[in-house]
Amino acid sequence: MQSYSVSYTKSLFFSIVVRTLGFAFSLGSLYLIVRFAIQDPRGQRIDQLGMLAVQENLDASLSVLSSLGYLAIGIAGLLLAYFWSLQLIRRSWISVGTAVILVLGANVATQFLKALVVSRPDFGWGSHNSLPSGHTTMAASFAVAAIMIAPQRTRGFLVFLKTVVVSLAGVSTIIAGWHRPADVISALAVTGVWATLVSLTHKPVSSRTREFIAASILGGTTAFILIVFIDLGLPSPAGALVILTCISLVGATMVLSARLAADQP
Repeated sequence: MQSYSVSYTKSLFFSIVVRTLGFAFSLGSLYLIVRFAIQDPRGQRIDQLGMLAVQENLDASLSVLSSLGYLAIGIAGLLLAYFWSLQLIRRSWISVGTAVILVLGANVATQFLKALVVSRPDFGWGSHNSLPSGHTTMAASFAVAAIMIAPQRTRGFLVFLKTVVVSLAGVSTIIAGWHRPADVISALAVTGVWATLVSLTHKPVSSRTREFIAASILGGTTAFILIVFIDLGLPSPAGALVILTCISLVGATMVLSARLAADQP
């Protein structure tokens, strides 16, 4: 009995640390992105050039990747609907509420930030603000909510699959010219903030970090290969760096959501 109590205390302590660091990192990242990519002329230039670098060699497959982005959002949404329905049937009201609050909170926050909070000074790269990306927030919030309420045995595979689909959704918006890299990254940060907030209703996290990291790396690699395959050619070094950065952060967001997940059976 004492051993169980010590184990639970350690798990609870680790859970608090993970959630605190996740919240601080997500909120801090969002603040730094706005300060650098929106309010600094050098940051605006780098962000704009990052988008152009991705478009440089991938423009030929624009229509395919744009459609793939919508398909990715659809897949993420369908999987969320499935696991949400499963929890509804089981009358697991905390999990049901978690998914709803996370998705609504992240997407409302994104639109609120974009429309009313973040303003973009005109440093020669346009004054229309598109940060955070609504498309990426939708895909990421669907994905994170699904992982957090899914049965424990499925989370490793979900981290892999969701890393693929959210990466395709986010990168496709850059290729299409709808969003800059910072827009995609800030959308992940917004989702991360809400994931850590709703996780406060959950039990201590389980320890399967290595499995989740391996799944996210495999998912990121798969997403990159799919992008290259669709274009039938490698992107420029700068474009590849932008794509890999976005995919890496998507993978990290999926791992965080798995670590914050409730201990479902």
